[in-house]
Formats: sequence, structure tokens, C-alpha cells
Amino acid sequence: RVQETLRSAGFHVVVVLEGLRELSLLHEADRFALLTHAYNSASEIVTTRSIVETGEFLEALRSRCARHDGWSLASLRVLVEVHYTPDEIADCAQALRALGIPGPLADKVRMPLRELVAD
Repeated sequence: RVQETLRSAGFHVVVVLEGLRELSLLHEADRFALLTHAYNSASEIVTTRSIVETGEFLEALRSRCARHDGWSLASLRVLVEVHYTPDEIADCAQALRALGIPGPLADKVRMPLRELVAD
């Protein structure tokens, strides 16, 4: 639904499948279902090998896409908030898990990622 909302507003939607090496850890049927669903969607698919590569891709994309037909990237929240409410603390825990921090320890960090990595 989020992708359709963005497409209906004129945005080009790309889905990032991160961590292709980790896909090999999934059961074959689950891996097949995930890839089939992803590649049959109306969105384009970009694959990355790691969270670092995903970050580099998104940073490059962000630097080139500040505005879209009068929409700023900050205003995207208005479009997607009916489908998704960001939880910065939970997102931080997920990011820490993706970096290899054990779940119980990652859950103890009760701050947004932007605060955790601020200089």
C-alpha cells in the first residue's frame, strides 16, 4: 500500500533488497517466496550485499533527489504516515541488530540512531 500511495503521487518507487548473502540462510521455500514477491511487484528492485552498501546507495540517491515535482523528501512522511508510523527507538534497535549487536543488548539502547551516532 505504501508503494502504491507513492506511485499514485507520481513518485518512482524502488525496493532495496539488502544483504543478499543472508538470503542463503533462509529456508529455500521462504527465499523463493520472498524473491518471487519482490520481483513480481510493480516496483523496481535494487539488491545490495550489506547494510553498508545500502547506506552508500541511499546516500548517493539522497544527494541527487532533494525534490520531486514540488515535493520535498521531508513531505514524504505525509504520504506514508497513513501506512507507517516511524518508531526511531525500534528502528535504532533493528539497525544495531543488522550490524551484529545481539538482540537483548540492542533493545537496551533506548535512543534514536541519529542521537547514538551524533558527533
